[in-house]
Amino acid sequence: MDLKMTTNDPSPQTFNNNDVLLLSPVNDSAEDELVRFASSAHIGNRRFEIFLNIYRQQYKLALDRSDKDTQECIAMIIADTICNRCKPRGRFFVKVSNNDGWDELGFGGDTLDYIKRALLHHPVVFNSVNKGGNADGTEDTKTSTGVVGLHCFDRMVPPKNNGKKRCRKSSYLCPSSIEDFGFKRPCHHESLILNYSNEQRKHISNNDVLCAVDEASDKYVLHPTEHSVGNNRLRVMMHLRRDKYLGTTSKEEQFQIASEIVSIVRNEMEMRDSGISPPGRFLVEDICTGYWREMSRKRAVEAVMAGMKKRTKQDISNPQTAALQCLKDKIRKKDSESRMRQEYVDEIQRKYRVKCSESPRKSFANASA
Repeated sequence: MDLKMTTNDPSPQTFNNNDVLLLSPVNDSAEDELVRFASSAHIGNRRFEIFLNIYRQQYKLALDRSDKDTQECIAMIIADTICNRCKPRGRFFVKVSNNDGWDELGFGGDTLDYIKRALLHHPVVFNSVNKGGNADGTEDTKTSTGVVGLHCFDRMVPPKNNGKKRCRKSSYLCPSSIEDFGFKRPCHHESLILNYSNEQRKHISNNDVLCAVDEASDKYVLHPTEHSVGNNRLRVMMHLRRDKYLGTTSKEEQFQIASEIVSIVRNEMEMRDSGISPPGRFLVEDICTGYWREMSRKRAVEAVMAGMKKRTKQDISNPQTAALQCLKDKIRKKDSESRMRQEYVDEIQRKYRVKCSESPRKSFANASA
């Protein structure tokens, strides 16, 4: 049983630089539950995030293989490093809701559960975004959370003559600069979401795929945006495999086709050997926070399968056509180089009468003699 203790002194002096400060969970779903940092500037939280980044890919591979022993071992390594090998020893604290107390989780099952969820999804940070006075004279602070390194933005409509401003929430993902997605930076900004500092912002890689929730079916689907390189690349891969996917009635074979696409995006197959980095992620907008988080592999496969079933009049739009043509050119170039190499080998064999069963050095000596 985990040892828990509550302290009523939340001041920073009670924590050392190896402690991890968390907030209590917001929902009961083990798969979708986000681990929330109580502070984005605390050194212990930043060190914890470094450990997560080191082991996250290895943990996800173990999760895909249903290797529970490896999953448990990775979580145990992180917990043991923070709680036992650091000086001073680190501790895991969870802020008690509705008061200023903290619960110490101790070294046990609760701590490992938090670590596993943080390995599955990137942790989110706590932001104070808007302050206002209540009727009783006290100060009310509204809060929001966002995925570390990812944030959304609001596209603002210019004010009318009456001076009132309206805002329209955009569903596009925004990296540190929204010009990357084809939009100019708005001159007015009324978003209640406090933007992160430059240190916390990280560019979305071209391998990431954006997804959304279909309101009609309440299922995960691919985001319709054409401003994401990752989505356009994914559509090309789906287009190349769609005939094979629709040509079979076997659910298992369809699942294997979609699973192969997800593996390629997540840098688990051919892309790993080619040295392409960083690995791609399937991201979905969190309904509660308005920010983006990583999806599980199971739901990523479901989103790809849903996209494979649909055909449009223009199956691939202009950006995807260019990407498809580039891919075909690479394949054609590779085949051409392969044929050239084979023709060169044939020419050498004809010139020196080299047999495949003989070693090149011996055959060359015989031909010279």
